[in-house]
Amino acid sequence: MIALLTDFGTGDLYVAEMKAAALAVSRALHVIDLTHAVRPHDVRMGAWQLRAASASFPEDTHFVAVVDPGVGTARAPIVMTSGNQVFIGPDNGLLWPAASRCDWLARRIERERIAALGGRRLSPTFHGRDLFAPVAALLASGLLSIAEVGPEHAPVRIELPDAVLDPGPPVRIVGAVLFPDRFGNVLTSVRLDAAIASLGRAPRSVHVFLADGASERASFVGTYADGPVGALVALEGSSGHVELAVSRGSAWSRHAEEVWSGARIELV
Repeated sequence: MIALLTDFGTGDLYVAEMKAAALAVSRALHVIDLTHAVRPHDVRMGAWQLRAASASFPEDTHFVAVVDPGVGTARAPIVMTSGNQVFIGPDNGLLWPAASRCDWLARRIERERIAALGGRRLSPTFHGRDLFAPVAALLASGLLSIAEVGPEHAPVRIELPDAVLDPGPPVRIVGAVLFPDRFGNVLTSVRLDAAIASLGRAPRSVHVFLADGASERASFVGTYADGPVGALVALEGSSGHVELAVSRGSAWSRHAEEVWSGARIELV
C-alpha cells in the first residue's frame, strides 16, 4: 500500500500524476489518499496529520508525504523506516514526528540510482511525481531495497506543539490551537486522556485565549450536537485531542485566521 499526503489540493493534475508514476512501476500497488488539503507550505500541519494518520495504518504501508516549499533546493530527498512502515519525502521535518514514534533509520535518496532503475527525468519543481512516488513504488513492489536507496542520513527534526501542566494555582493544562478541519472544528495540542491523568480529574471547562487579547470559555460536551446551537463547546475528537466546535456551525469562522493563529487554551 502507498498512502499519499500533500498540500496539492485536488483541482490540478498533480495528485493524479503522482499516482500514475507509482502505477507505472507496478499496477499491483494499492495507492490511496490520506489528504491533499494540507495548507500550502504548512510543514507542521502536514507533519501532524501524517503522524495522526500513520498510527492507524498496517505494517508495510509506504507513506509519500509532500509539503515541500524547498523543492529543487539543496534540501535532501529521504526515506525513513519506522518499525515496519516506510516514509518518503523531503527532509524538512515533515516525516520526523511520524517516523520517530518507533525505532527509525533515514537514508538520503540518491537520484542516480533511481534513474538507473527507470525513473523519469527529475523536474526541479515536482519531486513528488518524479522521485518520491517512483521510489515508494519501487520499495513497495520489492524492486528496490532500503539499503539501495542511498547512504544513511541525519534527518531534520521538528517538534510539534504539545500540552504542559501548569501547577498554578489553579492547576491547569495549557495547550495550543493547531488548525481547523473542513467543518470548522478547531483541533488543539491537548490530548484529553493525558489532561485527565495530569489533573487527576476530568476538566470542567476550556478557556480560549485569542491572539488579539480576547478570550472565550467553552464547556465540555460529549458530541458535536450536544451543545446549544451556535455555542462554542469543547469535546474529545476522534484523534483523542480536545477540539473546539460550534453545534451546527463553525468554530473557526468565529474569528479571523490571524486571531486563531498563536491562540492558546487552558483546561481547568
